Amino acid sequence: MNPSSESGPNANSESSLGNGNGRNGTIKKLVLRVILPIVLIVGGWYGYKYYLFSSTHESTDDAYVTDHIYNIAPQVSGYVKSVLVKDNQVIKKGQLLILIDDRPFRAVVAQAKANLAMAISTANSAGIQVSYTQSTGSAQIMQAQGGVEVSDSAIAAANAGVMQARAGITGARADLLGAEANVAGAKSQIATAQANLAQAQQMEDANAAATSASEAAVKTAEAVLQSDAAQLLQSKRNNHRIQTLYAQEAVSQQDSDNAQTAYDTAKAAYLSQQEQIQQAKANVIQRKAQEAAATKQIEAARAAVAQAEAGLTYAERKAASVRAALKQSQAAFIAAKQAKQQQVAHQVQALGVLNQADALPKQISMLQAQRQHALANIKQAEAALRTAEINLAWTRITAPCDGIVSEKTVTVGEAVLPSQPLLALVPTDLPWIAANFKETQLTHMYSGQKATTTIDALPGRVFNGYLQSIAGGTGAVFALLPPDNATGNFTKVVQRIPVKVVLYPNQKDENRIRVGMSAVVTINTKQR
Repeated sequence: MNPSSESGPNANSESSLGNGNGRNGTIKKLVLRVILPIVLIVGGWYGYKYYLFSSTHESTDDAYVTDHIYNIAPQVSGYVKSVLVKDNQVIKKGQLLILIDDRPFRAVVAQAKANLAMAISTANSAGIQVSYTQSTGSAQIMQAQGGVEVSDSAIAAANAGVMQARAGITGARADLLGAEANVAGAKSQIATAQANLAQAQQMEDANAAATSASEAAVKTAEAVLQSDAAQLLQSKRNNHRIQTLYAQEAVSQQDSDNAQTAYDTAKAAYLSQQEQIQQAKANVIQRKAQEAAATKQIEAARAAVAQAEAGLTYAERKAASVRAALKQSQAAFIAAKQAKQQQVAHQVQALGVLNQADALPKQISMLQAQRQHALANIKQAEAALRTAEINLAWTRITAPCDGIVSEKTVTVGEAVLPSQPLLALVPTDLPWIAANFKETQLTHMYSGQKATTTIDALPGRVFNGYLQSIAGGTGAVFALLPPDNATGNFTKVVQRIPVKVVLYPNQKDENRIRVGMSAVVTINTKQR
């Protein structure tokens, strides 16, 4: 076989293999040199933009749409006559929602109007009677009063004398009360001074006894000190002897410790007894000082007793003088009263005529009282009428705001009671978003920052708004059973705080937002 022919096919295959490796290498070089850098640059650019966005924005998907919900309830009881709205119906403010059967309330209004008319008629009749009686009785009263005035002038002087004498008695009695009060005060001062004297004497006796006891305690303590000194000297010698023998190894370690302990105990007892003697001597000095102070208090108390007794003597003399003046005033009062009685006898005839005329003013007063009672009945009837009209107006239940009817449970013919929920009214004004951010996200959040919101039910729509306010506490603290971190099983959990986000009005599809929808809120924390 020709060698050249054998090597031909192998050479062709190797050449084709070499060409294939060249194309793969070119593709790899293209990917490494062109495409991969482009991918890295684009990825780095988007990563850098995400970093910038995340460093200036905070987001949460723990958010939902919320608004005020009005629970419509009646203010009077009755039977439902008409229900003028349907579930999910859009209504306007002031629109009639429910009618309660008003026939009983109209009957009450009619009764109240009749009562008011009757009260007005009664008041007018009483006013006419008062005017007529006043016009006819004035002349009789003036004539009777003229006779009384004549008798009054006759006894004026007698009344003046009686009043002057009574004033003299009143002044004398007041002086007597003052004098007797001074006597009582002087006696009280004597009793107080005597009590203070007795107390000072008792204190002096007690201090003297305490001083004797303290001196006896000093003597006893000194005797005990001598005994303790003898015991200390004996224990000191015994300890010295035992320690000498111990140094010569003639006695045991226990004997040496016992001798040292006995010496220390005797020395401590001797020193303690010395302190007790010093304390007892200090007590003696203190008791003697207290005894001297008690002696001075006795002297002062005796002086106070003498001064109080002198004041009592003066007060008793003053009281005797005032009693004599009171007797003179009483005599003058009796004389003035007798003179008045003479003038009163002349007045009796004039008063008889006046008493006959007194019936007319009393009758007029009675008629005026009846008229006032009738006027009060008018006010009462007017109040009852206003109450009945208010209850009648409450049979028409209207919408407090624009909204959507929800949770309607009322039916025609149903008996309802005040405050019984009949339906709920969700306002149609722009709601707000309640977003629960983690406490670690609130570092740079402030009121007024711009916010964007997406609603799960409206994909692709972004609603603009602003952060209005941040709640005063985390949601956990307002729970029915708030956590207690002092029970010993604390586990730190990042808390969430509600944030109120208000949407700007006049945005596309804002009328499709409903209360309770889930939302995602993003706050631009770069602005402040």
